[in-house]
Amino acid sequence: MQNKRSFISNISKVVTFAIGLLLFLWSIKISYEKQQIRLSLDIQKQLNYFISKINEELNTSAEVLFSLSNLINTFEKLTSDEFRKFTSDLSVRKKGILLIEWQPRVLESERILFVDKIRRAGIKNFEMLEPDENNSLIKAKKRPEHFPVLYSVSTRDEENSIGLDLSWSPERMESKYKARDIGKLRASSTFNVMLTEGSQNLLSGFAISLPVYKTQKIPETVKERREELRGFLAAVVYLDELLHPLAQELGSKQLNVQITELATNSFIQKNILGDVSRFSKQKVIDVFGQKWEVVVSPTSEYLSSYFSSGHLFIPIGLLVFILLLIFSLKRNEKINRELRETRNHLQGALNDARVAAKSKMIFLANMSHEIRTPMNAILGYGRLIKGERDERVRDRYIDRMTSSGNHLLNIIDDILEVSSLEESKVQLHPHKFNLHELVAEVNDVFLEKRDATNIEYVFNVDSSLSHLYGDSNRLRQILLNLLSNSLKFTDNGRIVLSCSKKDVDEEGNVLVEFMVQDTGVGMDESYLPCAYHPFSQEDQSFSRKKGGVGLGLSIVYSLVKLMSGEIEVTTSKGVGTTFTISLPFMLAAQVDKTIEGCHHQTNNIALCNKNILVAEDDQDARFLIETFLDEENLELDFVNNGKELLAQSSKKSYDLILTDIQMPELDGLSATRELRSQGVSTPILALSAHALREEKEKAILAGVNDILSKPFNKESLVSFVLSHLD
Repeated sequence: MQNKRSFISNISKVVTFAIGLLLFLWSIKISYEKQQIRLSLDIQKQLNYFISKINEELNTSAEVLFSLSNLINTFEKLTSDEFRKFTSDLSVRKKGILLIEWQPRVLESERILFVDKIRRAGIKNFEMLEPDENNSLIKAKKRPEHFPVLYSVSTRDEENSIGLDLSWSPERMESKYKARDIGKLRASSTFNVMLTEGSQNLLSGFAISLPVYKTQKIPETVKERREELRGFLAAVVYLDELLHPLAQELGSKQLNVQITELATNSFIQKNILGDVSRFSKQKVIDVFGQKWEVVVSPTSEYLSSYFSSGHLFIPIGLLVFILLLIFSLKRNEKINRELRETRNHLQGALNDARVAAKSKMIFLANMSHEIRTPMNAILGYGRLIKGERDERVRDRYIDRMTSSGNHLLNIIDDILEVSSLEESKVQLHPHKFNLHELVAEVNDVFLEKRDATNIEYVFNVDSSLSHLYGDSNRLRQILLNLLSNSLKFTDNGRIVLSCSKKDVDEEGNVLVEFMVQDTGVGMDESYLPCAYHPFSQEDQSFSRKKGGVGLGLSIVYSLVKLMSGEIEVTTSKGVGTTFTISLPFMLAAQVDKTIEGCHHQTNNIALCNKNILVAEDDQDARFLIETFLDEENLELDFVNNGKELLAQSSKKSYDLILTDIQMPELDGLSATRELRSQGVSTPILALSAHALREEKEKAILAGVNDILSKPFNKESLVSFVLSHLD
């Protein structure tokens, strides 16, 4: 026997070590994959940041062009000095703007008149020019139309080429003609910018062109846009000023950036610090019609911060733990031998404990017997009535006594439930549950009752509703009470239970609608205000025929309010009744996410940012109210009496008014009557030391929505306030 135990112990050690080794390798793999995900997210974040800064710079350039467009449309005879002054104020916003130019459209037939007009306007020796093969400026050749640079402002204090005819370059005009035809900004491909005649120091950039039309608004058709074109406003953007600071910022983080112009398949920006391309992230952006591919890739130095030996601490720690566990198992063998010896001694004590537990069960059984004895007495008295000579009377008495005895059991159960609800002793216990499984359980219980009838039962559950977070036990109680109520008042026809999703927000809160519909006797409209009162029944004959004393709907109503839900009833006498309940739950998948704002122990989210006016003259009571509600994120305003209550309520809108009844100068009930006479519909709750039913009825008649008797504790006050807040 001892050898067998030793063999099993050795096997367990080997298995433990093997499992530990597998866990060690698995944890290394998980750690590596986790770091890969972090790396990917961080590189994507840097890529998005880089692109956002580019777009920010380009949008500023676009704003400058739109501002100049409005200027040109406003002042038809705009001078060079006016253009320069206005443009200088705008262009200094961003260093990436190299040149800003106004390029009017000039037909060949109007060329001589245009040149003469410009010279007379103050630009002496003006001429339309174009570069030759040596970048020297010569007189522009004849073309159907010209686009000379009339006004130009350089942000780098370079000389500019006034008169340079852009129509000499089909490549430059391609983007301009596209801008003209679509009536929007359009960017050109990258090119070398010539600032001065014969300059060999060419800067790489691209032009953003904005068409300006003779009309204030953009013509509707392409033909009209071509005919009404007045010229182009162009901003030449210096790529080095635009991209170098951003690329340098990424480089300081050990990241490379590469930008490729897809139209020409040429590099716009490229800095290589020994990148690892398999971890790179890329995205294609639209630069006013031109497509740029931006690629951000990490260097080996950047990767080292993610895949350093520090990330192996957990796997190594796990391996050490397994080795310690094996050592502990060996050490525990000796302890186990001692425990086996001790177990024999404890066995006797266990037998004694079983005897004690059996005695406890006998005690509980006897208590149950004592509780049910009065009920059995009622049933026994019913049997004695069988001595009645009149058989029909005797049998009727027997049935009534038997029914009363069984009915009394149900009454006791329901009274205990109602009592707990009224005294706020019932608390919700939310947890994750499957709605489809819950409805199936409800169906099993209900179908046992329905089988003795000819009533058809139909149920339907929204397929999108599955795993929720809430108190499923209270929901089950609500549905069973409603179905039992429908069964009680339906002799023929059908009963329908449906569950559907009414609303859902981004935080995972879902409003579920439950509907129980029957084709029973229905209720009279005048009885509806009393339908949820305890012991209330419209027709007492149903109590005699079907049993029950009218507590089911009262329990349902109280539980729905406790769960921050709403209940509605529509009914027609002789046609049927429909109960509709809306209850808030959370999606189980979102239950672990943080809900910023309120975090109340009873899932009290509805109290956030509510304004409450409190009228209380007793300082101790005010202190308790403020302390009890301190954690509920409420806005509390305090006044001392009814007069101050009326004055304060007229100055500010409140979600709820909490008032004492007995106060100096003007009591709470008198103030309530005055508010109701003014048409104020705000819920008014009373706090009073009066516990008599007559006093509570007097408060209700005065217009109070509900009353809470003193003394009260924190839970009762919070529950009391919550039940009357929307």
